[in-house]
Amino acid sequence: MKTIILLFSLFFSLSLFAKIIVVSDLDDTIKIINSGNEVEAARNALTTNLVFTAIPSFYQELARYTDELHILSAGPSILRAKITKDMKTHGIEFRALELRKLSRWEDKLTHKVNYLVKLLKENPDTQFILLGDDVGKDPEAYDEIMRHYPGRVLASYIHVINNREVAKSQTKFYLTSDLFVREYNAGRMPMAAVTYGFEQLLNEEKPEMIIPQFAHCPKTAVAWAWQLLTPFAYEANQLVKKINSYCRTRLIEGLPL
Repeated sequence: MKTIILLFSLFFSLSLFAKIIVVSDLDDTIKIINSGNEVEAARNALTTNLVFTAIPSFYQELARYTDELHILSAGPSILRAKITKDMKTHGIEFRALELRKLSRWEDKLTHKVNYLVKLLKENPDTQFILLGDDVGKDPEAYDEIMRHYPGRVLASYIHVINNREVAKSQTKFYLTSDLFVREYNAGRMPMAAVTYGFEQLLNEEKPEMIIPQFAHCPKTAVAWAWQLLTPFAYEANQLVKKINSYCRTRLIEGLPL
């Protein structure tokens, strides 16, 4: 019996140090781009470095308990220098930046799946956290990976921009605070980091940095009701009030919800 307990303890302690790689989309996951509008997306990619409120803090905290960040974007490779500069500005360190090469122009789904499969095969004992949005092919790419490599993906987070249907394997998020709390619930994110994430969102004076005007704005608090059952119920309730007020204003002004 003691041998079994010892083996279990050893396995558990080793699992705590298992390698984790984060693979993240860029546009409308980290940076505010409006990738659903080709003209505006191209202009924003070249001229702005705006990111969603508290996103840098989230990725910095992720880096404390994961091993590598790979940014996997369907953007063209000519943007490499600009993206690298933007990430440095916001203190987001990454191991690799994978962009689409003009000389080998794959469709977005193939581009993302091929890179993820390559990473999975090169790192057979590694687990993954995936982040993307619902504008492009992130939900489909990540779902395909989860179906073909069961047990390798700890979480697959999809930022709600268009509010389209995604596979059940995906976890939707509306605000950066959703990511903080999900990771806390998974036993990875420390409480102090979550609290700081909420603080940044509550102090943000420009709500369009939280939910841009081109993104879906929930009509009710149902999207965040699950957070009221966590240790962050007070902060979540305050943030819901702030976002609901913003969404109601958008409705009055005739902006999309």
